[in-house]
Amino acid sequence: MTSRDIVRKTVRFEQPERLAYSLAPAYGTDFAFARMHPSPDARPKTGIDEWGCVWENIGISNLGEVKEHPIKDWSDWDSLSVPDIRDPRRWEALADAREKAGDKF
Repeated sequence: MTSRDIVRKTVRFEQPERLAYSLAPAYGTDFAFARMHPSPDARPKTGIDEWGCVWENIGISNLGEVKEHPIKDWSDWDSLSVPDIRDPRRWEALADAREKAGDKF
């Protein structure tokens, strides 16, 4: 039974031979993940993101902290640049996602 079959049976309560799982890379997963690229939710360690937020990182972890926001008061609202998720380039990474997934769900 493939990972895809396991997930399908799990979500349908059809008594798979085991439950579907998604663990740390060393232990495996039944799922293939696909997402737009770049994601408007991407958070850089340091630098400026697509929304205009300035990020800083003190080097302890991969998580940064927003140090400057693009909207400092209401007069900045009209100049906010909202990332366009309809841009076809964002979705190119998904073109062959099903094939790349192999037997994963």
